Amino acid sequence: MLQERLRSCTVAPSPQRTFWYHLRKRLPIYAWPIVAGGVILIDWNHTREWKANGRVSVLDVQLLGKVPTPQN
Repeated sequence: MLQERLRSCTVAPSPQRTFWYHLRKRLPIYAWPIVAGGVILIDWNHTREWKANGRVSVLDVQLLGKVPTPQN
């Protein structure tokens, strides 16, 4: 009886090891660090341009006590 039950059990076939399978499995490993690095780079560049124009952020005013300079 046990042998019959073992023979009737079906096991899911193993996934095909194609290029698309590997790409789907490995894409997040490479994509998320690139996205995070891009966001950090954009934020850094925006802050750099802001400071070059003499603007003071809210954090500078609240934490460091900097006084914003009036702009004409």
